[in-house]
Amino acid sequence: MENLLNALAGQVTGLLHLIFNIALFVLALKLLTKFLGFPAKLQANDSCNMRLIHPTTTVKLYSRLDNTGQKKETSKPSQVRECTKGTAVITFNGDVAASGADFLAEMVDEIILNKERFNRAVVVINSPGGGVSQYGRLYAEMERLVQAQLELVSCIDVVAASGGYLMALPSTKIVAAPWATVGSIGVVTEFINFHDILKNLGITPVLVTAGKLKRTVTPLSEVKEEALEHLKAQLEAFHSMFKSCLSKYRQVDLDAVATGEFWTASQAVEMDLGLVDELATSHQYLMNLNGSEDLFYFEHKVNPWERRFTRFAIKAVDHAIAKLTEIHFHV
Repeated sequence: MENLLNALAGQVTGLLHLIFNIALFVLALKLLTKFLGFPAKLQANDSCNMRLIHPTTTVKLYSRLDNTGQKKETSKPSQVRECTKGTAVITFNGDVAASGADFLAEMVDEIILNKERFNRAVVVINSPGGGVSQYGRLYAEMERLVQAQLELVSCIDVVAASGGYLMALPSTKIVAAPWATVGSIGVVTEFINFHDILKNLGITPVLVTAGKLKRTVTPLSEVKEEALEHLKAQLEAFHSMFKSCLSKYRQVDLDAVATGEFWTASQAVEMDLGLVDELATSHQYLMNLNGSEDLFYFEHKVNPWERRFTRFAIKAVDHAIAKLTEIHFHV
């Protein structure tokens, strides 16, 4: 028993040391890159009257296709002699934590500020969903485009399930590749409870709260029926909100689609579920648009020092802490 406790303590200590060292490295890297001045700020004005308020925003213009079907690209709209009204394009690659939410919000800011320049906004979504609050925020950011009187189109190439589909709901049109995954309209939470293991080891977790329901089911507490019922009620409340958003923007049979099940886009169209309006890849849809108008790709200029290792380190630390200390609801 003593050896087992020592081994467990060693593993916990090692994990804490790893988290501490990674945090120090991330902090040092951020300070270094800030000192070196990355990323460089961009000009806020150009001959297309494009006003950019966020210094890390870049705009890549694809002029409408010429008679040969060739696409002309330039990173600066001012290089184009004639700037016509076109389509704004954003790409969002989501994860469980919706770590790109701030970037998407900034791109939405830029598009709304320059909305007189656009016929519509197209958001290319690739996300399996994640935290309820995080993807609820993304849903609200997408709604801002609709409230700004812009036509909003969501394109799905691989997956927009659960929270990924939630953020697409405000769209005027949802376009998906035939094999893309959509749906999964439900809410889930999952965690490991260590209470019985710790009890057998002679370890008693102590939890002190003010408020009867401040903590109900946790990884360390004894699982009680009343607590489970409350947790289930929270899940049902989130699911009801999800269904309300679905009913607001899509003509669907809630009993048929709000079951947590997922489908390919082709299946959704064949079954007339009302989840997808058109079958096409984002490239196919955007190229068709580009035949008659300019495409403005809004992107976030990523600091090259943070592109790989730092992102991985931050996500690893967040994931480890979340697994050890909290319960998360996912859509």
